[in-house]
Amino acid sequence: MKKYTGPKDRSSAASDPTTSVDELSSLASSEYIFVREAVAANANSTSVILEALVPRSFVKEDDFRIAAGLLSNPSLPSTACISLVGSISTAISKLEPRNYHAMIAIERLFAHPSAPIASLAELLRNKAFPQHLRGRIACENSRMDVLNLLKDDLSENVRKRAPNVLERKAHS
Repeated sequence: MKKYTGPKDRSSAASDPTTSVDELSSLASSEYIFVREAVAANANSTSVILEALVPRSFVKEDDFRIAAGLLSNPSLPSTACISLVGSISTAISKLEPRNYHAMIAIERLFAHPSAPIASLAELLRNKAFPQHLRGRIACENSRMDVLNLLKDDLSENVRKRAPNVLERKAHS
């Protein structure tokens, strides 16, 4: 293993796509959230490393930072997405518009190609799922299956946004 002189070196290594799997595995247990977040986003991280980084609950903002990093990785397996849906569903009622990393993680979850639509639909059916997040998903998402779900949302505002995005995508 490499010797690092500080957190910046660790972060650089965690972000580097040429860093070995063994090194990424070691960096995944770093005390620094930004290093673990970079490992989560690194395309060279294996499914074993990614699964180990999945937060089991969302108690702190750092948990959402890790989730956002994981969900920026196109290699994230669907099993990890399903685990994230389960963990997020228990925390969803506590989210507020000011929870930046939570908002980013949830937007990325609904956009991630490995996130099964059945799991996402179940999460959307949660009565506690905030309208502001459903609205952002309706505006920002590029997955047609997710946008089709949102066409039938309880909120008129969300129902209006999803078809507008679908129409724009159809003309692109």
